[in-house]
Amino acid sequence: MNSRRTGTWISRVRRPALAAAAAVAVLAVSGCVYLRLLELKNQLADFDRFFEVDRRDGLKFSFLHPVLLDKDLAFFNLVPERREKTGVAEKWHFRWIKDYTGGGEKPEDFEVTADVIFVEHKLARVHLPERLFAFTPKDEFLSMVKSFGRAQIDEKKRTAIAKVEHRGGPAHPPLAQNELGAMLGAPMEKRETAAGPQWEYRYRGATTHQHSGHINFIFTFD
Repeated sequence: MNSRRTGTWISRVRRPALAAAAAVAVLAVSGCVYLRLLELKNQLADFDRFFEVDRRDGLKFSFLHPVLLDKDLAFFNLVPERREKTGVAEKWHFRWIKDYTGGGEKPEDFEVTADVIFVEHKLARVHLPERLFAFTPKDEFLSMVKSFGRAQIDEKKRTAIAKVEHRGGPAHPPLAQNELGAMLGAPMEKRETAAGPQWEYRYRGATTHQHSGHINFIFTFD
């Protein structure tokens, strides 16, 4: 399976191995947000020095030298479903709901969640649940995150362009259509393309905020 992500999350399912290809993500930034993202990019380039990863119960990223602020997430229209404050720490809980469910499906069975923890308004930890990695191996996801350390920063345009490439690593079993359907449920749309059958899933933020955004997953089967 090759995974290509261009704004949305795009995956290609291939036999006999699971590998990742490339993605291009473009972030428009401004002012101090740009400077903090530039510092984060530099940290990602030296990942093991600036981050700790706990693979138990999903993936937990600890920022050893936090630079991003809570207001930076709001800048990118990331609106939490709820916030829990304890002393100088605050946890933001995000939840994305599957936009379409087939007959007999329960939307809550296919939700995507994430917890983000700030300490004194600085991003200190991110926790992604185990179920998220049912179709994306943890090593592949970590490789993608580290690749953002090689992003191209255009200070004049105040943009960051990251080409994410995954190479090498062990082969993973391929995903058949029935396996993907069992994990993610019925897709929002099925279509035939020159590359093969394509399934598209869409998840929307659980919050009622009008700018909470959505996530698309597109899988192409060879």
